[in-house]
Parts: sequence; structure tokens; C-alpha cells
Amino acid sequence: MKSGSTGQATRFVVLDSWRGLAATMVALFHLFALGPVYDFPLIRHGWLFVDFFFVLSGFVISHSYYSRLNAGGEVRAFVLQRFGRVYPLHLFMLGLYVLLELSKMAAGAVAGLTFDQPPFSGDRVLATIPSNLLLIQSLGVNHDLSWNRPSWSISVEFAAYLVFAAVVALSRWPRLWFAGVLLGSCAVLVLFPQPLWLNVTYDLGIFRCLVGFTLGHFIWTFTQDSNGSDEVFARLVRRHGTAFEVVAAGLSLIFVALVNEQPASYAGPFIFAFTVLVFSYEAGGLSKVLRTRPFQVLGELSYSIYMVHAWLVLVFEIVLTKLMAKALGHSLSVFERGQVFLGTTPLEGTLIYVALLVCTIGMSFLTYRFVEAPGRAYFRKLARRGRPVAAPAE
Repeated sequence: MKSGSTGQATRFVVLDSWRGLAATMVALFHLFALGPVYDFPLIRHGWLFVDFFFVLSGFVISHSYYSRLNAGGEVRAFVLQRFGRVYPLHLFMLGLYVLLELSKMAAGAVAGLTFDQPPFSGDRVLATIPSNLLLIQSLGVNHDLSWNRPSWSISVEFAAYLVFAAVVALSRWPRLWFAGVLLGSCAVLVLFPQPLWLNVTYDLGIFRCLVGFTLGHFIWTFTQDSNGSDEVFARLVRRHGTAFEVVAAGLSLIFVALVNEQPASYAGPFIFAFTVLVFSYEAGGLSKVLRTRPFQVLGELSYSIYMVHAWLVLVFEIVLTKLMAKALGHSLSVFERGQVFLGTTPLEGTLIYVALLVCTIGMSFLTYRFVEAPGRAYFRKLARRGRPVAAPAE
């Protein structure tokens, strides 16, 4: 158990499970397949769960690193560990995308296949590879999302890590600075995006991330409050844990189900912050469910799920609309509501969703085992050189 009055575990296993569920919703959101799954509100509005990631990240990073950064001398170790957490898998997936484009070129030359998006065109042009390699692809340097499109959030989150480290390590009044970052980011998001909603990515996504991240930091500071307010709240949550969790989970899920690309989406990070706070105590019946092994595995694989799914969606589209069409004489897709859906019947579309989920989790096991975990261990070792650094709680 961690020190302090909250009685929270050093590793927030329930919040890890939430991360896995959110990553799964985002993965299903990016697949367009015919049938009822596509229209399910939690999936159709699944882009909002990215803001849950940002809030959760601010909370966990503050818990794991604030004291060490505030004491000074840990910035290098922090940056290396966070870089090692996100970059190896990002680089690996970028390589897979390049390999897929080369495969499309070969298929065109050898088998005469044509594609709706020719190799190395659209959002996968060679000119945007450098920005992706530098992890700055979503800091306003490009005109759209590029390559592994979900990685826009990794780009802005790593920038948020740097802001966090600078504020905590260099400022005498970090709370004041974080309040300024939060208010400034809120102002940018309200004044500049057109139309008015939270779904900004490659252009103003850094401010979207900073809103969620700083909110996560502030709810963590609340759990560390020495004036007793946290103790009052903690006693209430422990006494009525299941009720609090049902309310918190219900608020987040109902919000996502009801809100899409509209001004009300700005409330998302604040609602998610309450949910993260409540579940950080792990005090209710829902937490008992989320501590079970299947949910824990989903949480452990969450980053891999988030990073590999879009590539698999692209592979599914190519296989079902091009390769199957060449083999069967017709495409396993239909054009409805102004867009292409995979599957020609609702049953086929539902099975495609199931297949994507199975393939995503299966591939995530492999990328976690052979890319993500070794990369994290290597950079953690680099961070320890010269001075011992405790392993992070995340």
C-alpha cells in the first residue's frame, strides 16, 4: 500500500482495467462494419475515451513521479522511462505501416491489384515519416493525421510529459503553473476550434491532452491533501464504495453514449476525472470485478491494443475489399449512408467486429511480449545508469 491517508495501492490495478476497456472501445470505434455493433453509442462515440486516457495518465504519472521530480535530479530518468514506455512500439508500428505500403506496391506490380488509396499516398506519404519518427506529428507540423493515426495522442502525451517534468522540477509553485496550463488550454480549445467540440487531434490536440492531464494531476493532489478533505471523501467512498462506483461509471458511460461531436464534449475530461478519482480507491463491487484476471490482462495489453488496432483495421479492409474480391469475384463490403461498410449482412459485420477484437488482442500479446516490454526494460536500464531509480508504478 502506498503511504499517505488514502490507502491506495501503489499500482492502480482497477484503473489499469479501465484503461484496457477504453482502448478496446477506441479500437472498435475505428472499424466500420455493417450491423448493430457499429451503431452502439459507446462504440460510435468511442473517440471520447482518448480523453479518459489523458486524465488517467496525469493521475498515474503524478502518483509515480511527482515526489522524485520535485526533489530534483530525476528529470533525465523520467524522460528516458517515459520515452521507453511509448516509443519502441510506436516505431515498430510505423515500420509495419511502411511494410504494408511496400506490399501494396508489390501486389500492384505482380497481381495487378489496385487500391482506393495508392501506396504512399493520402495519410501515408513519405514526407510525414520524419515527424512521426520525431514523435512531433501532432504538434501542428502536419496538415492531417498520418500513418498510425491513433499515435497522434502518443505524440501530444509525450509533450505533456515534458511539460509536467519542467513544471514539477523547475517551479517553486507547481500548482499555480498547472492551474495556468489548465486554464490556458481550456481557453484555446474554446476559442479556436471550428466547429466547437473537443475532437481536435493533429493541430490543437496538445491542448486537449493538457486539459485531461492536468485534471488528472489535480485529482491526484486532492488525494494527497493534508487538510483532511481527502480523508472525508475517502471515508465516504470506502463506506459506500459500490454506490460511488456505479454513479461514477454510469456518469462516464452515459456521457459517452449521449455526447458526440458537439460542445457538450468539453465536459468529458471533468466527468472522467471524477471516475478516475472514485476508482482509484478500489473500494466497491465494480472494482472487485475489474480486479479479475481477464480485465487485468486487458489492462496490461492496453497500450498495445491502442497502437496495433488501426493497422489491423487497414489490413481487414484490404483483405475483405480487394483480396477477397479477387478470389470470390465480389467484395465483402457494401456502400451505405455515404460510406463503405465491411460485410454484406449484419451477421457478417458482427463477425468482422469479433474477428478484429480477437486479432487485436492476439497481436497485442505478441507486441507486448516482444516489443513493448523489452523496450521499456531497456530504457529503464538506461535511466538507472549513474544513479538508482525506482521502477515506476505505471
